[in-house]
Parts: sequence; C-alpha cells; structure tokens
Amino acid sequence: MAEKEGKEAADDVIKVCKLPEAIAALQDVVDAGNTGPRALEFRGVHRGKGVATGKSLHELLTAFLYWAQKPEDRDAGRFNITKAFRRLKSFAEYQEKYFHKIFADPLLDTEPGVQASSAMMPIQIPAWTCQHGNVCGSCTST
Repeated sequence: MAEKEGKEAADDVIKVCKLPEAIAALQDVVDAGNTGPRALEFRGVHRGKGVATGKSLHELLTAFLYWAQKPEDRDAGRFNITKAFRRLKSFAEYQEKYFHKIFADPLLDTEPGVQASSAMMPIQIPAWTCQHGNVCGSCTST
C-alpha cells in the first residue's frame, strides 16, 4: 500500500453520518473515478462466487469505509470518504494489473490451499449490518 493511502490529508472529504449516506458518497466518488477501461470494475472480487458468495458492491464499499476508519472515527460516526476511495482504487488497480495471472478464477474456500492457509492464518472478516439490517453474511434479501 502506498504511503498516502493510509494517511489522512487536509483536503480529504470526511462525513459524520450514518453508513448508508457514507456508502452513497463513496459510490459517487467511484462513479466519478471510473474513467478508464476496466477501471473500478472489481473483476477479481468475483461477487457472488466462491468466498464472495452473496457479497454485493454495497458490502465491498462498506468494508473499505470501515477500513479507512480509526477507532475514534467509529465512535463519532465519522467516515473518511477520500481515504476509503484511495484504498479502494489501489485495491482495484492491483487486482486489474494481476487479473489474468492471479484473480481470473474465484477463490473457493473448499480448495485445499485456502483451507491450509486458513489453518495457518485464520481469516477474520468483521461483521457489520447490511442495507437490510442483517448481520453481514446472513442476509438473504436482494
């Protein structure tokens, strides 16, 4: 991750709001930044397949909004939209750069390599409430 991605800048857009408003703000920035071929398509995420089964773009944006928060931001309901976008864009560019080499096939949690990695390094995904009010992973609404 580049030095700037994890730091806050004076011109960052920071919102004190509920999660749905922060997601909408980040989606607006993603839409505005989606200017090149394959830009911000998140092809390597494979939403709906493998370990990302049932995951939506909404949940991907939520994860990056939470990743951009510091503990005091969470307590205050503060979201750094710009920082979340920097990290999301870096993630998308990395995935696109290596799409055909690494990310073309969805990752399946039943594969022996994934199971072996999980045994060495437990995969921990924090729970959050989705747009339907359910804890992430239990949502059956579309």
